[in-house]
Amino acid sequence: GMALKMFPDISKIVVEKFIDFQENDVIVLYTDGITEAKNPKGEMYGVERLKVILSQVAYRKTNDIFDKITEDFSKFLGDNPLQEDDITMIVIKNVGLREVNHSLKLIVNTNENTKNINKRFWDWN
Repeated sequence: GMALKMFPDISKIVVEKFIDFQENDVIVLYTDGITEAKNPKGEMYGVERLKVILSQVAYRKTNDIFDKITEDFSKFLGDNPLQEDDITMIVIKNVGLREVNHSLKLIVNTNENTKNINKRFWDWN
């Protein structure tokens, strides 16, 4: 997507979406420095690998989820710790307030390339 604060008005390229963010749901926000990071063979970490590890650890606490993804990412990089891009990840988990349901509003880039990735990953309609 676009860099933050690059343009004063991005209303024509983003859309607001509401998602049902229920108890124990997890959201992982990450930069392309993670999915495009390459191992010594030149292979990229990729969205699919991130989805697989997340599906294996999503039931854990946020710090454990973060640690397991980071561990898998580090193993993947192997002897290639220097990367060409920033590497950032945030893990959010709804631990619940049993009396209240909450919605989460995300502003999503509607660029066709990223729209398809987001739609597959989060199963948005």
